[in-house]
Amino acid sequence: MKTAISGIKRVRIPYFTSMLTGLCIALYFAIGFVSDFGTISEDTYILFGAPYAVDIYLGQFWGVITNSFIHILWYQLVGNLLLLLILGTVVERRSGSLHLFLFGLIASTITSCFQLALSNDAGLGLSGVNFALFGFVLARYFTDEKYKNVQIGAISALLSTILVLCIYLNLYQSWNFGLASMYSGFLWGVIIGATRHPIVKYFSYPLIFSTIIFCTVSLFYAPWAAEWQFSQGVLAHERGDKTAAIRNYTECIKIDPAHTLAKDNLKLIRIDELSVQAYNAHRKGDLSRARELYLEILKKDPKNAWAKANLQQLP
Repeated sequence: MKTAISGIKRVRIPYFTSMLTGLCIALYFAIGFVSDFGTISEDTYILFGAPYAVDIYLGQFWGVITNSFIHILWYQLVGNLLLLLILGTVVERRSGSLHLFLFGLIASTITSCFQLALSNDAGLGLSGVNFALFGFVLARYFTDEKYKNVQIGAISALLSTILVLCIYLNLYQSWNFGLASMYSGFLWGVIIGATRHPIVKYFSYPLIFSTIIFCTVSLFYAPWAAEWQFSQGVLAHERGDKTAAIRNYTECIKIDPAHTLAKDNLKLIRIDELSVQAYNAHRKGDLSRARELYLEILKKDPKNAWAKANLQQLP
């Protein structure tokens, strides 16, 4: 339903905003039901559209879009949906449901890609999209008559307070808010919103193009990111290229010294190498060398049944 106000057609009921709000609520309770409102498994995250960073780098690229609909914490859900209802309604009533849908789709992808590239985690929730909507509304407030009656001061104060609170909780309480998605979302929204300005638009279009190129490339090549290095190590490991796998795992650990999976996979490669050496030494009758190698394997993997059995066969 539409009505003409001051010569401008506006959507009276924000259908898309309402549908998106309902979808996020439904997913929140569905995930809780499947996980019995306890610890959520990796398979459940993937099932509902939130694969881990390494899974995205290994090909589940759709995760940079669908992860925006997923909320795990109730206060994250409530906060994001309140902002969505405010900002989504503002945009949908003035620019239309299709415009909001396309803007949100692209914004969710852009913000998730930045969060992934800069933090090794694509993040969850609509915070990046909400800040993109805020940046868009702020830019349009100064360039588009349809947005002149928006209470931009109150909205700016609200979003600024939320951002400051998130920064504080990240720095001093070790909470994990997607700050990279918020910053990138806000800048993306400003860039898109500024395209109506007769002068600024000439700077906006190159920035839009550059941002899209960066986000696309970073999904396939992000050597500064630990999870990208790990994903390349996994691929090399699976195809039997141990040299490349060792190189990628080592780079991953340099970037993130606490990356246990990379360390475990490096240990597996080393155990495989020691096992080959031990087998050859045992077969050739060099029992002293075989014993040393079996013992070294057991130091790295005390439960290694193969090394234990072969060690017991030695005189």
